[in-house]
Amino acid sequence: MNDFTFQNTTKIYFGRNQINHLPEEIRKVSKNVLLVYGGNFLKKTGLYDKVINVLHPAGITTFDLDSVEPNPHHTTVNAGAKICRDNEIGAVLAIGGGSVIDAAKAIAATAVSDTEDVWDLVEAHQPIIKALPIFVIVTAAATGSEMDASACHLKR
Repeated sequence: MNDFTFQNTTKIYFGRNQINHLPEEIRKVSKNVLLVYGGNFLKKTGLYDKVINVLHPAGITTFDLDSVEPNPHHTTVNAGAKICRDNEIGAVLAIGGGSVIDAAKAIAATAVSDTEDVWDLVEAHQPIIKALPIFVIVTAAATGSEMDASACHLKR
């Protein structure tokens, strides 16, 4: 094996009931959080209620973007960024798989940028140097989106 150095500042909680750490982590950065997810999966499985039941008692106000499609459209990302701007949201919580996580990354960057359209950031081919903090509850492991900085699934 070749020598290498790897640094990843992602903090990961593994195991049962780790969702209980969510409020303490989010409250470090904001009292308002955007929940980013797609479809009815979260509500059918009860995961949505679990998230709400740990965040609301901790004084964290939630806002929902529940329409993230596979390979999210830029208009979906723009809608999420607008919710963040309009409600002084200071953090984004992605609950889902790769597309949801990538949408959350793009929302987090667009919300604090000088543009209202994520596509301006894509076309600029410039590194993103500022974004809202992102939290993730992975529901479909395999993409690795929770561990990298790219958001390659966006569609125009």
